[in-house]
Amino acid sequence: MTITNKMILLVCAAIFGLISLAGLGQNKMDSVYEKTNFSNVNSIPSIVTLDKVVVWVGRLRVRVYRHVLNTDAVKMQEIESIIVDAKSNISKELKDYESCCIADDKDRQLLSNDMNAYNEYLNGVEQILSLSRDNKTEQARDIAAKYAPLAEKISAALDAHVELAKKSADKAVVAKTEATQMFVIITILVVLVTALLGWFIVSSLRHQLAGVVTTLRKLSQGDF
Repeated sequence: MTITNKMILLVCAAIFGLISLAGLGQNKMDSVYEKTNFSNVNSIPSIVTLDKVVVWVGRLRVRVYRHVLNTDAVKMQEIESIIVDAKSNISKELKDYESCCIADDKDRQLLSNDMNAYNEYLNGVEQILSLSRDNKTEQARDIAAKYAPLAEKISAALDAHVELAKKSADKAVVAKTEATQMFVIITILVVLVTALLGWFIVSSLRHQLAGVVTTLRKLSQGDF
């Protein structure tokens, strides 16, 4: 291999290493951006929506208890109207979550579980209101106590969505670590390959130049 070919090989090796490093860097940056941006396009909206659901479920429970504690028919009718309002808002927020914030199949299954639990709780609410209208306060309280754990279960199930959303931040950290490791590995490989080629070329040049020097010395001494 001529000196020119060796120099070309050295330059090509360096160029290949730098192109590989740049390509991997772009790929990893896209990956980190995608995982981090998930918080903007999914995690934050989902947390906001789920927080509204939790708030409205709490209001619904309070309004149901207020209905049970009241005996005035007019007042009970007013409370029922705001109970309907709470139910409407809960349904709206759950639908909004389904349309904009579903992250994956697991998230979809969690939402299905939430809605099933909520519908079951609504059945209890109807029983409580029916008894309350008839002023069967004790029985209404018993039913309310029976369904209280289910309402807590709904809130706990909604928290599972939040935990799922938070995992995107952890994935971004992992992606950043992997990118850093790959950069270090490729950089070391490029440096090693370039150093080895450089050492090979320098050694070859020294050997060839040593022969030239020897020849010139002999020529200077008249050895033709």
